[in-house]
Amino acid sequence: MDDSMIAKKLVCVGADGASVMEGQRNGLCVRLQLSAAPYMLSIHCMAHRMNLAFKIVSKFPLVSNVEYLVREVHAYFCRSPKRFLEFQKFVEGITDGKKLLKDVDTRWISLKGPSQRLFDEYASLVGVMYENR
Repeated sequence: MDDSMIAKKLVCVGADGASVMEGQRNGLCVRLQLSAAPYMLSIHCMAHRMNLAFKIVSKFPLVSNVEYLVREVHAYFCRSPKRFLEFQKFVEGITDGKKLLKDVDTRWISLKGPSQRLFDEYASLVGVMYENR
């Protein structure tokens, strides 16, 4: 495929923000614009931007405390089959009794689902812990 074919087909490039991709002088996007696709747009991937923002926000005590709570509650119930069965029996009729989700350390934001499930099952979790004190 020659440069004229690329110029006709390439409209936009989404990149992760690395200087190799989006560098102002020598990045891939600049090279493509100069050589083949002068009207091409270069955008910073929104998922990567959100991840960078979340890294900053996760340094605040409130967010880090929620992360800690989600991980500890998951570990307490899901690493012990006995405690997990007690939780399942206790929640019948109170809440949905859905399995607690684990917050995984990946590049992408993964705290929303586990924290929402923790809050949905909060009454059951407190009840089980109160019963087992």
